[in-house]
Amino acid sequence: MNFYKNNDVSLKETCKKFNIKSHSNLTYWINSYNFNGVEGLKLKANKKYSVEFKASVVNYYKTHEINPRDLAII
Repeated sequence: MNFYKNNDVSLKETCKKFNIKSHSNLTYWINSYNFNGVEGLKLKANKKYSVEFKASVVNYYKTHEINPRDLAII
């Protein structure tokens, strides 16, 4: 993250330097960090979500212009 932010380099250059296969992964990590801070970068165990929570996520998705990856970050 610091390399990308502090060196004015492209996503492609950053991926090449750190051997990251897809710039979409790096973009996801950056967005997750920007929204959630360091907590957004931590690995999470698989969780089970309630029906109510799932319904609220679907409703949010239907009422906001947001792509699924950004929805997952939120």
